[in-house]
Amino acid sequence: MYKRHFMQLFRLGTVVIAGFAIYWFIRITIPYIYPFLAALFFAVLLLPIVDFLEKKWKFPRIFAVCLTFFHLISLAIGGFIFIIVEIYHGTVYLADKIPGYFQNLITLMEEIFQSRIIPAYEKGLKLFLTLDSDQQTAIRNQLTRITESISQTGADMLESFLSYLPELVSFIPNSFTITIFIFLATFIILLDWHRLQANIKPFVPDRFLQSVHESWSHLKTAVLHYAKAQLILVIITGLLTYFGLVIIGVRHAFTISLFAMAIDLIPLIGTGFIFIPWILYLFFSGNYGFTIALIILYMILVIVRQVLEPKIISANLGMHPLLALAGYFIGIQLWGVMGVLLAPVLLLLLLVFYQAGVLRWVWNYIKG
Repeated sequence: MYKRHFMQLFRLGTVVIAGFAIYWFIRITIPYIYPFLAALFFAVLLLPIVDFLEKKWKFPRIFAVCLTFFHLISLAIGGFIFIIVEIYHGTVYLADKIPGYFQNLITLMEEIFQSRIIPAYEKGLKLFLTLDSDQQTAIRNQLTRITESISQTGADMLESFLSYLPELVSFIPNSFTITIFIFLATFIILLDWHRLQANIKPFVPDRFLQSVHESWSHLKTAVLHYAKAQLILVIITGLLTYFGLVIIGVRHAFTISLFAMAIDLIPLIGTGFIFIPWILYLFFSGNYGFTIALIILYMILVIVRQVLEPKIISANLGMHPLLALAGYFIGIQLWGVMGVLLAPVLLLLLLVFYQAGVLRWVWNYIKG
C-alpha cells in the first residue's frame, strides 16, 4: 500500500517537474521561434483553402498558394486603406469641432479658478499666517517634500519614456522584417506542406499525431465558440448603449453605439475609452444632470459585462460558470490587469486538453 502511494507521489512529482520544464523551455525559446509558430499557425488556417483550390479546381500547388496569398494581401491592403480613410475623415471632423470644445473647457477652467481656487487660496493663506513660526516651517517643509516628490516622479517618468523611445523606434523596422519573414515562412510551409508532413511523420508516434490532431480539432471548435461568446457580449453592449443613449436623449446614438461595440472588442480597454472622457468633460462643463445619466449608463454596462461574461463564455464553451469565474479571478491575482486577457486563453487550453483526453491521460498516469 505504502509503495503504491509512494509511486503515485513520485509520478505526480514527475508531472509537476515536467510541467515546469516545459514552461521554462517555452519561455526561453519563444523569443527565437515565435515567427515559425506564427507562420505554422497561418499556414494551418490557409491550408483548407489551398487544398480546395488544388483538389477541386485542379490548380497547381504553387498557383493555388499564390492565389490565396494574393486575395489575403488584397484584403489586408483594402482594410488598411479603409482604416486610413476613416482616420482622415475623423481627423477632419475633430479638427473642426475640438477647437470650440477646447475653448469652452479653457473658459470653464478660468471660471473655476477665479470663483473657487483663488478664494480657497486666500482663506488658506489667512489661516497659514495665524499659525506660529514652527507650524509654518513644518508646513513649508512638507510642501517642499511633496513638490520634490512630484518633480522626481515626473522626471523618472520622462526618463523612462525617453529611454524606451529608441526601442520603440527600432521596433518598427524590426516588426516589418519579422512580418516579411513570417510571410515567406508561411508561403514555404503551404507550398511543401505534404512533403514536410511525410518527412516528419516517421519520427513521430502515431498516438502523438492522433492526440495533436484531436487537440487541434477541439481548439478550433473552442476558439469558434469563444468568438461567438464575445460577439454576443459585444452585441449586448451595443444594444444597451444605443437604448441608454436614446433614453438620455443623445443625438447620433446609433453611431456612438457602433463605435462602442468596436472599442469593446479591444482587450483591456472597453467602453470606458468613450464614456470616461465624455463624463469628465460634462462634469467640468457644469452639465451635472447629463453627467449623472452617463455615469449610470456606464455603470450598467460595466456590471452587465462583468456578470454576463463568465456565464456566456461558460455556456458556449460547455464549462461551468463557477469554473470560468475562478479562472478569471486566478488570472487577475497572478498577472493583474493582463490576467483579464490571459485567463480566457488558459481556460481554452484547459478545455481543449480535457476534451482531447490529455488531462485524463495525465491523471491515469499518476494513478498508475
